[in-house]
Amino acid sequence: GENVERIPDAMFRNSAFTIENLVIPNSVTSIGGLSFYHCTGLTGDLTIGDGVTSIGDEAFSGCTGFTGDLTIGPNVSTIGGYAFNGCTGFAGELTLTHELTSLGSCAFASCTGLTGSPDIVLTGTIGERAFDGCSSLTGEITIGEGVTSIGAYAFTNCSGMTAVHYNAVNCAAPQYYAYNWSCSFIGCGGVLTIGENVERIPDAMFRNSAFTGSLIIPNSVTTIAQLAFYNCTGLTDIRPKSVTPPTLSASAFDNVDHTIPVYVPCGTTEDYQAASGWSAFTNYEEVTSDITVATNNALFGTASIVNHGDCENTESIVLAEPYQGCVFVNWTVNGEEVSTDAEYTFALAGDVDLVANFEIAPNCYIFVGGADNNLWSSAANWMPNEVPAEANVVAIRSNVKVDVEASAADVYFYGNITMTIKPEGNLMVEGTFNPDGDYNLIIEEGGQFWHATDGIVATMT
Repeated sequence: GENVERIPDAMFRNSAFTIENLVIPNSVTSIGGLSFYHCTGLTGDLTIGDGVTSIGDEAFSGCTGFTGDLTIGPNVSTIGGYAFNGCTGFAGELTLTHELTSLGSCAFASCTGLTGSPDIVLTGTIGERAFDGCSSLTGEITIGEGVTSIGAYAFTNCSGMTAVHYNAVNCAAPQYYAYNWSCSFIGCGGVLTIGENVERIPDAMFRNSAFTGSLIIPNSVTTIAQLAFYNCTGLTDIRPKSVTPPTLSASAFDNVDHTIPVYVPCGTTEDYQAASGWSAFTNYEEVTSDITVATNNALFGTASIVNHGDCENTESIVLAEPYQGCVFVNWTVNGEEVSTDAEYTFALAGDVDLVANFEIAPNCYIFVGGADNNLWSSAANWMPNEVPAEANVVAIRSNVKVDVEASAADVYFYGNITMTIKPEGNLMVEGTFNPDGDYNLIIEEGGQFWHATDGIVATMT
């Protein structure tokens, strides 16, 4: 019913009723453990409503009659152990579009028929064999920074996945038993990326995985533990970004071809060749470090690379250019100021991510149109459709409607404009203006519209 808020534990366990396309309504907030255990008469799709936040242990375990899609509502944060274990009949798409803070053991184990490309984001604990055997899924897996443990064989044979993004900063090594390490990603395919805040790759974390392509090891990684990438034979090259070789266990890359290229920053080959563990690799090449530039707000200005240094000449130059009505503040790296020069020259020594910071100049207003033609001002959130009389620069971007009352302000146009010039409005345009562009200009009696070069563009008396 639409007023049911909770499905109690074991409420319908082993029931023989038949339902096609079961929908858990939005009123339900929790599905208890064993609530639909072994209800084999449930067929077709399973849709879990938007109100559900938790699914208990073995809630749908053994429901082999489902043959369609599995849609999990956007507010589910906890999925218990064996929740969908053995639902082998699912042959449709898995929809899972949000973060999970807890995923129990064998939650989706043996759901071999589930398809689709879900972006699975996990931020808490991950139980053993959670997705074991889900070989038909073709999406991505993101291991969040807060993940502290990944159970044994959690993603075994998820061979169709396109990427695994590992961001855990304090994750324990997989279980160790029977004189051997378990494998969390055995047979898991796709590309592996390692997050910029990861400092340590735990013991045997990616042992026996099927990842392919380049392995980029970010600057943040200082330690790669034993057997971390054991038998990762699909790797085509290794790209450590740090100018200081990370501490590398002698067994970290056991059974990986040690003749594959290892691309290191300029001037660091000898350091890597002399470092324990790294010395086993025989094919080193030096590559120019990367420079990326961004802005704190794309509406305020642009950032560009003027000169990208290389191994022969490390001098690099980046340029910040504010839009009209804005001013450049500084360049920062990880929030720390490195220069207040708009044209910043530096020696490239490792990868660097630079941000050009701008702000709105005093007494200036920047308007951006939304889908409903409302105006958003970078100066003060939502503002009315009138430019204040004290404005001296008005920058109009995108498709907006503006009523102008200001006197002798500079107006800069970006995009398609619908603008009304009020009586006594007398605007000088020095910015971008294309009289042949897509704009609608309404000039009320007494208003004038000027261009700095062409003089009066339009007037009404």
